Amino acid sequence: QLTFKQAMDRQSTQAAFAVAPTTAGVFTWENDQAMLFAPTQPLAKGQDYTVTLANTAKAISGFSPDENFSWVFTTIGLVKISDWSPNTGATDVDITSGINSTFNQAVDHASAESKFSIQPTVAGAFAWSENVLTFKPNAALAYSQVYTVTIGAGVKTVKGLDSTADFTAKFTTRNQTVMLNVPA
Repeated sequence: QLTFKQAMDRQSTQAAFAVAPTTAGVFTWENDQAMLFAPTQPLAKGQDYTVTLANTAKAISGFSPDENFSWVFTTIGLVKISDWSPNTGATDVDITSGINSTFNQAVDHASAESKFSIQPTVAGAFAWSENVLTFKPNAALAYSQVYTVTIGAGVKTVKGLDSTADFTAKFTTRNQTVMLNVPA
């Protein structure tokens, strides 16, 4: 939807509107200051689109903008991991830590869980909060251990495109500390 500060000439405004790649659609107007463009077919997933309103659009008063106005948006694409906790490369990680994998979009939970692995192998349970998969180990992790967490390719999406790549994070747990109480 485009919202204008003044009433627009509908014909010239619609003629000045373009989407690239070329996208067929239908215009509707809420009033002379609010134009909506609705594509007639679903937009391609994972695609960059450029929307332009050329300076040939005219207000009812006859005013035209000095220059074209453009913006770019990207439609939802491939499932990806947008964040890990612990972060990949983290050191001194607490041995009671859970492992969070944040997806960039809604995914099928069972699919994501089936693609999860941790090496060395650790038993645990999964929990979800929106797009965040949490793996909580059943017991403390080992001290001074490098762990590799992988979410394999093929995680199913809810609306975008299924993942096509593996995602991996590595972290190292903290060293064990022993305190001795030695009399002086």
